Amino acid sequence: MIRDLLKQGLDRDLEDEIVNAYSEGRLSLTDAARRLGLDPWAWFDLLRKRNEPLSVTLEDWIDSRPSL
Repeated sequence: MIRDLLKQGLDRDLEDEIVNAYSEGRLSLTDAARRLGLDPWAWFDLLRKRNEPLSVTLEDWIDSRPSL
């Protein structure tokens, strides 16, 4: 139980750090999503839940498109 609580806290700290880096422009949308093991749509959902602004560049959009 204590181990689970510690893991949740560490996961939240990592999430906070990555969201802050994305908000400050130090990480692209796709880099931030990958570091949390999320696809871009799950990343958008996380940002929405945290009321974080979305900052999408053309590079982000191109990187998030599936390869044909």
